[in-house]
Amino acid sequence: MAGINGNKPNNLIETLVKGNKETRLLAVIQLGTHSDKEAVELLKQIILNKGEDKTIRAHALSSLAKQNQNDESIFNILIAALKDSESIIRAYAATALANRNDARAVDLLLEVLNQDISRVRWAAATALGKTGSYRAVEPLIQALRDRSKYVRLHTALALGNIGDRRAIEPLLQLLQKDSEPLVRFRVAEALSKFGEDEQILKSLKAVAETDKAEALYGRTVSNAALEALNFIRQDLKSVVNPEIASVSN
Repeated sequence: MAGINGNKPNNLIETLVKGNKETRLLAVIQLGTHSDKEAVELLKQIILNKGEDKTIRAHALSSLAKQNQNDESIFNILIAALKDSESIIRAYAATALANRNDARAVDLLLEVLNQDISRVRWAAATALGKTGSYRAVEPLIQALRDRSKYVRLHTALALGNIGDRRAIEPLLQLLQKDSEPLVRFRVAEALSKFGEDEQILKSLKAVAETDKAEALYGRTVSNAALEALNFIRQDLKSVVNPEIASVSN
């Protein structure tokens, strides 16, 4: 790693104390791969230090979340970070909580889903999708009406990850009516996760034929719908004949 003399905990800790912003940030990220007690304590100090650079604090949250799953003090720090004055800290805390696979995180993330900063709301939506909790489905369906296109698209993807069929009709409505091509693009992706469904197939086919709006790096909503249809068809083939998926080129 450039700028750091090795990635052993002692070297990384020294960099955190003496390095510049760039090398300190790299050290914080690298510490996520270690479980050294001293490193964990230093990560906690960085997060709790409100005078520290917010980007370094945010990445320290991600690294700390990878540590001992049974350490209650880590969970408490992540909870406290959800109420931090910096939106980037709240957003990273939401993601970190989801990665901890702690059932208590769902209720906390549902609260964050209603915060005033859109970046935090879409981070919470993404995190709830990772939890796979069915309790998150109805609140996420409500979030499909969010004023921010980024919240709507991340919410759609989260609902696709959870896979609860209550989300199908709201997602189909969003696919047809949302004014933002990027949202419709991501909704098509999300719908591909639900497998064979007559209404989904019908809607995706219609969008593939008609919605030529550019959404992402020259790709259109039609492209996303076609890819979703192909994904569903391949999934059906693997169910009918599992050997298809394992055939090498």
